[in-house]
Amino acid sequence: MASNATSPYTMDMNMSLYIPRVDTRSLPRGNRHAAEYETNAADFIGKQFKYQKIGEVDRVDLLKKQTPQGFDYYIAFVHFSQWYDTSAAHDLQEQIRTDGTKAKLQFHEKWYWIVNENKTPLTKDEATLHKTIYEQAKQIGMLEQAVGYLRSMKNLPPHISEPTLAVTAANGFGNYLSQMSQPLPLEHMARQPSMVAPEMTWQNYPALSQEGPLHLAAPGQLPPPPSGLERSVNEADWDVSSPGSQQVESIAPPALMRTRSSMPRTHGVTPRDLFGAKAPTQWPLN
Repeated sequence: MASNATSPYTMDMNMSLYIPRVDTRSLPRGNRHAAEYETNAADFIGKQFKYQKIGEVDRVDLLKKQTPQGFDYYIAFVHFSQWYDTSAAHDLQEQIRTDGTKAKLQFHEKWYWIVNENKTPLTKDEATLHKTIYEQAKQIGMLEQAVGYLRSMKNLPPHISEPTLAVTAANGFGNYLSQMSQPLPLEHMARQPSMVAPEMTWQNYPALSQEGPLHLAAPGQLPPPPSGLERSVNEADWDVSSPGSQQVESIAPPALMRTRSSMPRTHGVTPRDLFGAKAPTQWPLN
């Protein structure tokens, strides 16, 4: 089969297609309520791609829907076992990839299908489960909820989505929603881990710092004491002269020297203000 060498696109041999609307009037006549009608419709759709030299279709997944006026139509997902290296196949993929262009498959003088890329293709088992859940929701009038649920499942890898879908389909979509809306039993809630705040005492209560907000340290995790204290050498502070005595000019012993702490100043709140008369009047330095 001749290839289209002029196409700027490389053929995507794994591309899956999505047909948003297949009018039942475009399909062969038959009893639409018969079990084999949908099988025949899927076979007809697949053959059109082969007849037009686009590719070999592995399977067609159909989802039956209705217009507001009550007319039936299908959404179709077309999965290929092989794309042909032909001008028709290249042209179709090029139309699909070109923004602002509607790709069409004209299979009759009066009928065509709009064709898009199926960007979230399902496995055969996933497609079957999606269809089962969709039909369950349709019977109980919960299509909107089912569509949201099935869309969320498409974002999961098959090894996670397939078992989840299988359980939902086995139990029924209505039962799934009922279980999701049930509150947790009390015994289950009692087993949930809870957070306990550390006991607050005057030893671990933080000082009100001008540097930022309050932070309560957990027991045993108090910040280390400030690094060294600076000595203040101001001779004017040490004038201890008295009447009849000579002025003392020597520096006082270290134990009596004034110090300037590197701790941030507080707003005058003491432990006694917060914890009562039994607490000390000063915050501890260690």
